[in-house]
Parts: sequence; structure tokens; C-alpha cells
Amino acid sequence: MLPIAERLWAGVLFVINAITLSPIPNASPASQIVFQTSSPKNGPIFYPPGGDSNDKFKCNYTNMIGYKPCSTSLDRKCWLRRDSDGHQFDIWTDYENEMPIGIERKYELLLEADDYDADGLNFPWAKLFNKQYPGPWIQACWGDTYLLLYVLY
Repeated sequence: MLPIAERLWAGVLFVINAITLSPIPNASPASQIVFQTSSPKNGPIFYPPGGDSNDKFKCNYTNMIGYKPCSTSLDRKCWLRRDSDGHQFDIWTDYENEMPIGIERKYELLLEADDYDADGLNFPWAKLFNKQYPGPWIQACWGDTYLLLYVLY
């Protein structure tokens, strides 16, 4: 059980978190940048919602000719829509049987057993990916396929 001071501090943080407003001054749903697209002749390429434009990771749907992002700051239910016939990928799409055409993403993981110091406790047989814990961040967009290359050491 936690000491009373730690419980009190956790309660204070909970209350502050619950009443804190958006860190963006004067933020409104209409002011949110939903998609930053490129490649208008082909399918869209964009930073995923919540993504950082400084990050190199983008969703690439260049094989989805005629589709455009349809998510807005007021309605996030739609993801991609083709104007010619109204076909769209949204929250009601059966994602196990139908998905957009993404790209192939490749990740190389080196798995090895090594010493790892976690908060002062040494784990002599820790399993590390690419000599780090936690392992590298694996990102993908809906419809992407991936190729994981495992190298066991």
C-alpha cells in the first residue's frame, strides 16, 4: 500500500489532469489540422491524425487513385472516400475483409540476449531488440503490409 503522501499526490494530479484545458490556446475543433495531403493526381499521402509534421512517417495511399481524405475536425468517422462512386473507408468498414491499399514497410530487428539494467536491477538474460529496451517503434497505416527481418544473435 502506498504511503498517505503518495496517495494524496496521486489524487491532486488526477484532479489537475481532469480540469486542465487544452494546451493549445483558443483551440477549437475547426482549428485542428486534420490532414496535410500531397500527390493530388494519385491517392493521398498525409501525416496521420495526431502525427507530427516534423516526423518522417506518413500514410501513403498513392495506389488509391481517386480517393481523398474525408475526415474533418468535426467528424472523424470517415478515413478515405472516392468521389466518383462514394465508396469510402470509415469506422463501419469490415476491416478484416476490406482495407485500403497501403505500402510495404520494412523493419529489421536484431534480437539478442544481453545484460540490461532496469532501474538498478540487472537482468543478465534480457531479450533486447536492436540493443534497446523497449524495442524500436514499429509504425504502419491501415492497409500497409510489413516485412520484419529477424536476426537472432
